[in-house]
Amino acid sequence: MEECKVGRRNYRRLKNKLKRDTDKAKKEYLDIKHDGIMEFQRTEHHDLMYMKMKELGWKEKSGIQNSGTKDSKGNIRVDTRKVLKI
Repeated sequence: MEECKVGRRNYRRLKNKLKRDTDKAKKEYLDIKHDGIMEFQRTEHHDLMYMKMKELGWKEKSGIQNSGTKDSKGNIRVDTRKVLKI
């Protein structure tokens, strides 16, 4: 019983450390990319700015998009309660 508690504690500790390290690395990476994109905007090189944004997977046309779920017929439903009723 005590071994399970120690194992769970070690797992949680390692999981939290991994999450902190990956979050920190992601933040540093995005900060570097963001600085590059903002430099292009300051120098009014909008074509290069959009090209960098596209490399990161951002769309030039980013509007409000509803993320829904598909029902059994393939229709996209925004309200999940409607999907469950079908």
